[in-house]
Amino acid sequence: MFRYLLLVAALPVSAEIQKCVDLDGETTYQDRPCQVPEHRVEINRKYANELPLATSPEAQKVLSAIAEERKARRKQHIRQRNRAIREFAREYERKKARCREIKEEYHAMQRYKRRNGSPGRDYESRLIKRMREACSS
Repeated sequence: MFRYLLLVAALPVSAEIQKCVDLDGETTYQDRPCQVPEHRVEINRKYANELPLATSPEAQKVLSAIAEERKARRKQHIRQRNRAIREFAREYERKKARCREIKEEYHAMQRYKRRNGSPGRDYESRLIKRMREACSS
């Protein structure tokens, strides 16, 4: 019995879409039968999901409010993403600048070393360590 309930629940639900043309020639799409059956027009079911359904003004207000809320959330999401990207770019530029500074200091130390001899192993090893930390990915 339970299997049959699952089978019935899994069946696709199909809503019939009606295209109605009134006496003034205005076309409406709705999910209920046309008021006057002669005004009913057959439509291709392939495109039924793309048709706008006639809805009550209250339902239209609710749908508009939902659409506005989604639009606002999307804008907020885009702003947050752009803010995060800008912050990442700033941090990357700071790191690049720090790496350049340490490399310049290292090259200055190498020039000093060639002219005057070693400035000391501790200084050189600390500088290399700082350079590795600052310039690593």
